[in-house]
Amino acid sequence: AETIKTANEMGITTPIDPANTGLSLTLGSKEVKLVDMVSAYGTLANLGVRVTPTYILKVEDPRGRVIWEHKDFEQRRVIDEATAYVMVDILKDTTQPARSPIFGSFTNIDRPALLKTGTTDDLKDVYAVGATPTLVTGVWMGNSNSEAMSSRDFSSAIGPGRLWQRYMKDIFEGYEKLDWKQPANIVTANVVVAPGATGGYGSGLLPSSQSPFQSSEIFVKGTEPRKQDDWYGRGCPTPDGSARPGIRLNEGGPAVWKPYRDRWAAEANTDRHAYGRYTWNILTDEPCPSPSPSPSPSPSATPSPTAPPPTAPPSPTPTPPPGQQTPSPSPTLTLPPFPTGRTLPPGVTSPPPQPP
Repeated sequence: AETIKTANEMGITTPIDPANTGLSLTLGSKEVKLVDMVSAYGTLANLGVRVTPTYILKVEDPRGRVIWEHKDFEQRRVIDEATAYVMVDILKDTTQPARSPIFGSFTNIDRPALLKTGTTDDLKDVYAVGATPTLVTGVWMGNSNSEAMSSRDFSSAIGPGRLWQRYMKDIFEGYEKLDWKQPANIVTANVVVAPGATGGYGSGLLPSSQSPFQSSEIFVKGTEPRKQDDWYGRGCPTPDGSARPGIRLNEGGPAVWKPYRDRWAAEANTDRHAYGRYTWNILTDEPCPSPSPSPSPSPSATPSPTAPPPTAPPSPTPTPPPGQQTPSPSPTLTLPPFPTGRTLPPGVTSPPPQPP
């Protein structure tokens, strides 16, 4: 009910029955008029002040004299200034190539601007609504009979986004580049949010030692995070003993969502989805598997020490009678080797070998 109330205050006039409205309302499940959407985004561009739209600004006669001019613009604050500024800051990323590498080239107008695109199912409608601090413009493309458009390669960024870009560039040519003035109660903090080019996911909490990335974001003073990031933790060890950070699937929501959420994460981990650019390392409640021990070598028999063969006792040497000398062993005659390789004189033959 609060969401519907806020939408009405910002300029949405489409009747919305709370009894037939679910969470998909935030994604645009209810039809709205383009003028209402432009009015609502104008409220953001005015930092929370809504101006009731009018179709006629003034009436002139053929000579250019002003007969009537609309001057009594009805306006009132419907959103806190700082809250609106945070929304503007978020939507400005879409037109900045550094923050939005894919869409920024289609929507950048060389000056601060916010932009949001949208596409309905089956490509029946595509639109873009964007603003600067002084002008808001909306572009819609589609068939008046609600039939799907013929080109399946068409998109809100390529069609309405580029038309919006061209129009805004032309209309502001030669004018000063203005930016939104930051309210005094806006603060900055580094939080765990990935760059948009890699999906933009993250807890939005303060970085921990396991947080793989962080980004500087603005907050309304008093709403900045105080808690440390609990999405990321140390993953299970790999065979080499290292462990990279992993993400925990601990977001809230109905229990019936959990199987679908887990399946999406598992598919993203295999790069099945277009935005699965981050290799997810999913942390679950299950304990890490124990590493398989390396196989130990089979024990082999150790040879027993072999005793040396017994040594025969030495033969006793007889002791000679007194006065008799101990005979000395006779020396062994060593003959010089028969020379080989010698050349005999002519006519002399080698002697025949002697029998043993």
